[in-house]
Amino acid sequence: MGSLRINAVLYEGNNYYYKSPRFNENLIVIEGQNGNGKSTFSQLIYHAFGGVVDEFRKTSKEQHQEIVGDRDNYVELDISINGDGFLIRRSINDNEITVTPYSVVIAEDECDKDAVVLNTAETRVLPINRSESKPFTFSDWILGLLNISVISLSYGAANFKIKFTDLSRLMYHDQSPDPNYIYKKPESDNFISDSVLLRKVIFELLLGQKYSEYYDAISKRRELEKLKGASKSILGEYEAIAREIRGSAEPKNSTFLRKEIDDNDLQLEKLHKVRESLKRPRTTQENFDNVQYLKSDFLDKELSLGDRKRELFDLYKEKAKLVELKSITKSEAEQVAKIIHTHSQLNLFSADTCPYCLSKVDRPKDHCVCGAQIEESQYERFFYTESEYKELLKTKQASFKSIDIALSDCFEDEARLEGSIKSLENVIEKLRLRLSEQLNDIDDGSSSLAINDIDDKILELREANSKLMQLIDIELKLEKFEKKNEETSSKLRDAKREEKILGLQAQSDISSRVGEFSAIYNKFMTESLPNCRSAKIDSEDYTPIINDFEYKEDSSRVQKRLMYYLTLLQVSIDSDNTAFPRFLLIDTPDTAGIDIDRLIPSIGQIGKFLTSKKDFQIILTTGVGTYPKEFDKYVAVRLRDDAKLLIRKEANLL
Repeated sequence: MGSLRINAVLYEGNNYYYKSPRFNENLIVIEGQNGNGKSTFSQLIYHAFGGVVDEFRKTSKEQHQEIVGDRDNYVELDISINGDGFLIRRSINDNEITVTPYSVVIAEDECDKDAVVLNTAETRVLPINRSESKPFTFSDWILGLLNISVISLSYGAANFKIKFTDLSRLMYHDQSPDPNYIYKKPESDNFISDSVLLRKVIFELLLGQKYSEYYDAISKRRELEKLKGASKSILGEYEAIAREIRGSAEPKNSTFLRKEIDDNDLQLEKLHKVRESLKRPRTTQENFDNVQYLKSDFLDKELSLGDRKRELFDLYKEKAKLVELKSITKSEAEQVAKIIHTHSQLNLFSADTCPYCLSKVDRPKDHCVCGAQIEESQYERFFYTESEYKELLKTKQASFKSIDIALSDCFEDEARLEGSIKSLENVIEKLRLRLSEQLNDIDDGSSSLAINDIDDKILELREANSKLMQLIDIELKLEKFEKKNEETSSKLRDAKREEKILGLQAQSDISSRVGEFSAIYNKFMTESLPNCRSAKIDSEDYTPIINDFEYKEDSSRVQKRLMYYLTLLQVSIDSDNTAFPRFLLIDTPDTAGIDIDRLIPSIGQIGKFLTSKKDFQIILTTGVGTYPKEFDKYVAVRLRDDAKLLIRKEANLL
């Protein structure tokens, strides 16, 4: 497992700045009055890690005036990951984060300070958002150092990768107006970002020992399924082309097709010899031989040129069809995707819905909504399920990829044929000039009728060879795609087997984790909430269950949420097989009207961690005196009266 610590926080702008002290303790308390910047301190940390802070945006209705009005401002964190030091810097609302590793050189003299050496040669500027041109993000970097897999998830038609800010929803205990909501609110408010699936994945990745491997296996299996579908589609396309070229002839592999070409070449050689024997030259043998050679070569090149032009013309027609088919397929795929989205969002129609008022109708079997008798299969054929739409979309997308591959082949063949035609035309023109010169010196009295018959047979054999060469090219591609399809199928079978094994291991592991989590959570809750008799988490969605769902007053929600986060930390300390980085950022938990005499004992549960010998960090922002007295020595920053977090630079007051 990995560990994360924040050693110092720096904010710098043209008008304001803030520099924290060095955080050397496992517990860091930021004490302050309301409005002095406690939440701003937490938001700066979250922003530096790539998070979206609405108050920092100029378009926000509730702006943080000092930060929004500042210029050239940025946040810099001094962090440690697994003991290694890094400076991460992000300008306000910039979409890139600069990462610079550093090392600490211990001073030999006790009077001197340790020196920090920046390794600027390894400085990296990493994007926050993923794109085709920048596929590796800051989130990928930090999750990699924390030994957490960057897994891909699919939700309906959407595909996305888990980010560090997703996992921080169980590390950053923000000042939520509704503490009953355990997870930090997502940055985007949509049905995917706050789905039960995503919240479960976050919990399982942070605490489950095998879930990173399991979700990696799922992603691998899905990718192989896509490759399998695309490979099968391409294979089908080439099989159709082969059948069209082959016609009524029986299928043959490339070895037998080459043998046919060799047999035809032997016949061509014999025909050429017979053709030569029919010549009755009336001039010098040397000139006659030259003319016959030039004529034969000229005929070969003309035939080849005709073949190439026919091939190019056929290729133009095929490319035009593919371009048109690609446009149609893309349009159809987009339409099906819109139908899926609309159907999943609205679910307007079904077989038992009135098309006029959209009311539910109790329809007897084999009857229409109007009451008329009708075959059930005929009635239902106008209604499609979401899975049927998805299968249709997959088919369209697979066809779209197949068309792209076929178009790419067309462009390659087109360039090859055009080059070949140009080269042949140049050669033919040279041969025509040479032949014209030679014919001026020859009187040929050969048997033209017999030669014409032989020439027709030669042309027929050459056309047959040209067709066979096309078939060989198709067959070779078929063999390649069949081999690739078999390899993909084999890998897919292995991936499914591995996914099943890891799924069982992960399920067993998380079941054990749920039991361990519930036991610790129950201890925290019963010691912090007087009327709590039992506390555990649901084994399905990992949400808290207090007194078997018995209603509690609003103030009890503070304990329910805070103890959940402390339990996460405790489980990670007790076990070395979790991905939770032993880091908590807790921002002002005194919400929902909790009384001070209940809040302080609840915060006091943090004291249980202070005797741990393992490395961890809790950063707590809280009100003045709203913590146990023994925590006073851990107060690193005090924000009272006019002592606000962000300090205005004196130079800018002039």
